[in-house]
Amino acid sequence: MEDEAEISKSSQILNGDTLLLTNVTESQSGNYTCVASNHITDERRMSTNPTTLTVMANSEENNGVKINGKSRLTHRPDENYEVKVGERLSLPCAASGLPKPEVTWSRIGTGTSGDNNELKAQDGVLEIAQAGRKNTGHYMCAVFNGARRFVRRTSVTVLVPPEITVDPVAFLKIQEGESLNLDCGVSGSPPPQIIWLLNGIPESSDNVNRLTGTLTLSQPSSGYYQCFASNSAGQINLSTFVQVGDDPTLSDSFDSESLDDYNDENFDDPILDQDFDGHEVVSPTKPNVTQLTTESAIIKWVLETPSDSGAQVVPVKFFKIQFREFFKGGGRSSWHTLDEDVAPDVRAFEIIGLKFDRKYRFRVVVVFENNDSKVGYIIKYGLA
Repeated sequence: MEDEAEISKSSQILNGDTLLLTNVTESQSGNYTCVASNHITDERRMSTNPTTLTVMANSEENNGVKINGKSRLTHRPDENYEVKVGERLSLPCAASGLPKPEVTWSRIGTGTSGDNNELKAQDGVLEIAQAGRKNTGHYMCAVFNGARRFVRRTSVTVLVPPEITVDPVAFLKIQEGESLNLDCGVSGSPPPQIIWLLNGIPESSDNVNRLTGTLTLSQPSSGYYQCFASNSAGQINLSTFVQVGDDPTLSDSFDSESLDDYNDENFDDPILDQDFDGHEVVSPTKPNVTQLTTESAIIKWVLETPSDSGAQVVPVKFFKIQFREFFKGGGRSSWHTLDEDVAPDVRAFEIIGLKFDRKYRFRVVVVFENNDSKVGYIIKYGLA
């Protein structure tokens, strides 16, 4: 194997897996072995089959006549390359021969010759330093040795993770009997796959427009609606809380200060549909907060009584605790939802990790066994 110091003088590692040697000399003949290493575990693995490189002399003499070497591609580009936006990509088109072949790169189908000036290649390698959407397309390398010209084509696809194109509505109120249409305003390359959830339960794909990702429901329920958009480059999610019909507790909870950053969470553990006809869903009351230490407080609540004194309440699946912090000098955080699911028979919870001399807002969210949900009243509280 050639020593590492000499290799580095005229070599490139292309896309992390290919060694390209340029302007080679006979001294670089030898066995080459690749080594893969993991920077986290410090583990190193060496290939068991080395590659043998033999560098021939530039020309041979035959009865005093100089014979030129035949031109050929030593490394041709793949048919297609995929690269994430912002990453580096190398397109190799290396050739050998005498005289040394000329390698040029151009872009196909642009309709202008100006783009060719932007394709800067060195030693037959076209470098895209930071891939962007504009780099997606078809490319061609041409090899010319003074007598014969041959070309190779390749395509580049720049992967763009889903991006929000239309900001979602944090809170949406509709009337009983009204249909629901929720847009998932995202873009990406390749086009993202869209999945909708209600309180963590996937909605049927039959209700989702395959082209636009819009969710349409003829009989919607109140609750947390989440749109998950994903492709091979990443994932993003958008959320909206939908209130169906009149509910003063929800209207009070979504005040003007909290609408812009109401932050809902994905609730897990889907259940089978159950019949809760004649039952009601009710909201948690405004909680009571008692400070325990300079960094913790206990929050207590109950459920409101049904509007119909004879009605039963749908069984509770779990509670969630949410809080929001107000900073000194102005500003506030978004709503945070604690990871813990509070058991359905519990009406008190200790919140730890709070900060001394800060003001907070707390509220309780209840999720019922029919996957409906209610957000309780907000209480303001400051640690002293």
